[in-house]
Amino acid sequence: MLNFLIYQHRFQSIIVIRNYDPALPNVFANDGELRQVFLIMILNAIDAMEKMEREKRLEIRTYQNVNEVRIEFKDTGCGIPAEYINKIFDQFFTTKPSDKGTGLGLSIAYNIINRFRGGIDLESREGYGATFIISLPAA
Repeated sequence: MLNFLIYQHRFQSIIVIRNYDPALPNVFANDGELRQVFLIMILNAIDAMEKMEREKRLEIRTYQNVNEVRIEFKDTGCGIPAEYINKIFDQFFTTKPSDKGTGLGLSIAYNIINRFRGGIDLESREGYGATFIISLPAA
């Protein structure tokens, strides 16, 4: 997905750090749907960093944790206000202007990952960025 997005104008000012574990086990998941989830995560990170004045960085990291594979998307964007943390995966919830988002992206990502018996966790501090951690059971 990065290769697809890297040439977009909005992506040009972002430093991308790839930290992939080459020895990950397989997961039970559909490639196309995982690509959709990854696209949602990357585009949300780009949106979160768009108006930031400081260095814009997106780190994508994969690793194994016991019997699961984890994929982290960590950005240096605006972060998520505490009052929204429990709502961000709700269908049609968005903090974006109506011409910028529908509130479906994270809901779709959550449902796809949930269907594969995985989960999405979030670590965020308003003003300092967010980290979305996707966990999928190892095959």
